[in-house]
Amino acid sequence: MKKLATKLREAQVFAHAAHNVIHGATFFADHEFLGEAYEAYTKAYDETIERILGLEGDVNPIEITGDAAESASKYNVTHMDSYEMFSELLNLEKEICDIVTETIDRGVTHGTSNLLEGFADHSEVRQYKIKQRIS
Repeated sequence: MKKLATKLREAQVFAHAAHNVIHGATFFADHEFLGEAYEAYTKAYDETIERILGLEGDVNPIEITGDAAESASKYNVTHMDSYEMFSELLNLEKEICDIVTETIDRGVTHGTSNLLEGFADHSEVRQYKIKQRIS
């Protein structure tokens, strides 16, 4: 679950940065989508941290945020065009779904499985929209 929390935080940092610098002919739609995405990642991250605390009792959100920020620092959004931003976001979405699958396969409670399946469901919708945007 900590791996998922870190990836969600990385996606949130990336999407928020992209939201801040996106420009061009599709600015309004892209800006809105990226804003919704980073809010979704923030909510999913928060729910994941709370689940870890509730079930495992041990997590350091500052450490997870630091790890996520380090991973997100590889993205220089100020030098990316919108196609590159959305392509990276699609990769992050796929990684989130992969981590969800790995986590469920290792065995979790039914409630946690439902939570994670919801994350994957929302991610797949965003993946579809991103694919439409970059095609």
